[in-house]
Amino acid sequence: MTMTTQTTSIDGQAGPELPADAGSKVDFSRKVNRLILLAAAAVLLNAVYDYSARPVEAKLLDQGDPIPEFSLNLLDGGQASRQGFMGRPMLYYFYANWCPCSHESVVNIRKAVEEGKAAGLGVMFVGIQDSRENLEKFARTHKLQFPVAVEGGQMFSDRVGISVTPTTVFVDSAGVVQSFFVGKVERFGQLEDGLKSIMPQGQPGATPSPA
Repeated sequence: MTMTTQTTSIDGQAGPELPADAGSKVDFSRKVNRLILLAAAAVLLNAVYDYSARPVEAKLLDQGDPIPEFSLNLLDGGQASRQGFMGRPMLYYFYANWCPCSHESVVNIRKAVEEGKAAGLGVMFVGIQDSRENLEKFARTHKLQFPVAVEGGQMFSDRVGISVTPTTVFVDSAGVVQSFFVGKVERFGQLEDGLKSIMPQGQPGATPSPA
């Protein structure tokens, strides 16, 4: 048996009869709508959070930007920082052991350092995107006698904006970035412009010898 209730209109006249459970149905409907709105808001907030939490793609430094501060653990157990290389032109070579181009470019990086040795040109091999074990393996494979960073390189590369291996960064004696070479160094001549940008005029390495 369905129970009904009589309502009274504003003018005092009897209104239409409504089911006795109509009020509870309205309340239930409102609760459902409220839950739907809350769920939608939660989904929206979660989407906004996910978007804001995404890592921002690093922007490569521009010519004229100072090389950022860094702290690197070296293969020989020492440490390296930006201050330790001030006063001399530098090559920062970012590499990974899994990257064939990183291996194939070493011969020309080594030659560039030999060309500029008399003018004080230095080099730092900075391992990124790989395990310490593999970065050490890279150094052993090429019998590197240069400073080799096997820890801390990823944070450094993020600050510089590097995401591709190998990447060679040319930094002058004042610690200012002058040039980049991204990718495999197939010919020594590909480093010529970068070397000219950081080497003192008239010094060895300012005009590299033909490959």
